[in-house]
Amino acid sequence: MNFGIEQSEKIGISFWVLGIGQVVRVIVNSN
Repeated sequence: MNFGIEQSEKIGISFWVLGIGQVVRVIVNSN
């Protein structure tokens, strides 16, 4: 049970990081 929660947390964090990367990319491209 704990392992499953940790896995979904890691997946959520990686998606969050990817989202931030996309935003940064858009900001850099717009300048």
